[in-house]
Amino acid sequence: MAEIREISVEGCEVIGKGGQGTIYRLDEETIVKLYASGYDIEAIDNERNIAKKALKAGIPTAISFGTVKAGDSYGIIFEMMNSGTLAAAMKKDPDNLPKYVKMYYDLFQELHQIRDEEGDFPEIKSSLHEQADRMGRWLNAEEIGILHELTDALKDSDTIIHGDFHPGNLMLHNQELLLIDVPGIKSGDPIFDLYTVFRDMISCPKSTPYMCEISQGMSPEMCTQVGQIFFSIYCGSHDPQVVGEFLKKLGLVYSFFLTLFLGEENLHPEAEKAAPRIIEGAFKGAVLPNAEALKMLLANM
Repeated sequence: MAEIREISVEGCEVIGKGGQGTIYRLDEETIVKLYASGYDIEAIDNERNIAKKALKAGIPTAISFGTVKAGDSYGIIFEMMNSGTLAAAMKKDPDNLPKYVKMYYDLFQELHQIRDEEGDFPEIKSSLHEQADRMGRWLNAEEIGILHELTDALKDSDTIIHGDFHPGNLMLHNQELLLIDVPGIKSGDPIFDLYTVFRDMISCPKSTPYMCEISQGMSPEMCTQVGQIFFSIYCGSHDPQVVGEFLKKLGLVYSFFLTLFLGEENLHPEAEKAAPRIIEGAFKGAVLPNAEALKMLLANM
C-alpha cells in the first residue's frame, strides 16, 4: 500500500456530520470526508474506486483526490469549492426548505435516469437474495423462502440506485447537488431509494428521533418536514389523504427492506440488539400477513 499522507483538521470548519463520520473544509477548494476511528481502510479505498466508476457513468459526484489520515481516522479528499451538505443548507435557511426539497427530489429523479450500461455496480436483487440467505439466525426456511419470493417480485432494471439517499449525503456545490457517499451504489429498482427516503424522513423521526441528527444531520422535526414535502411532490398532490395512502403502502415496503437489512454482512451491534424487535414488528407484524399484497406493490410501485 502506498504511503498515506497525514493531515490535521484542527480548527477546520465542520460542514457535515453523519453516521460514518465528519466532513471538514480544509481550504477554499477542498473538503475531507473523515471516517470514524476504526473504519476499514480497504472500505475507504473501495469507496474511492466506486466514486471513479460513478463519475464515469455520469452520476453527479465529486472528484476525489486521494486517501489521507488524521489522527486515528482515515478519509477521502474531494474537490469542493463553496460547498456544504444539503442538510446544513436546510438548517441554515429553513425559509427556503421547499426549494431545497425540490432540488433533492430532482436529483432523485435525475439519478434514476442513469443506467449501469457497463455493469460496474452490483445488482440490488442479487444483494437482497444474499441478505435473505443470512437470515437463518432469526427465521426458519419457509420464512426465508418468502423473503426470496418477495425479492423476485422486484422489477428487473439496470437503473442506478444510491442506497442511502438523504440530505446529509448530498453536497450543495455552486447551487448543484453532488453525491459524495457512494459505496452503496447498485443497479436495480429505484423503489429501494424510495424506501431509504421513507426510512430517514418519515420513519426515523418517529421511531428513533435521536438518530436524525446523527445520521441525517437534521432535527426530527425538519426530517419530517422534508419527507412530507418530498412525498407531496412525488405523489403530485398536497392532499394529506392522498399522500397518507401512498405512505401507508410504502410503509409495508419499508418493513420488507428493513427485515432484509438484518441480513447485511458485518451487522452493527446496535442493529443486532434491535433484531428481535424488527423481526416481531416489521416481519411478523407486517410482511408475513401481507405477503401477497406486498408482492403486488413491489412489482408495480
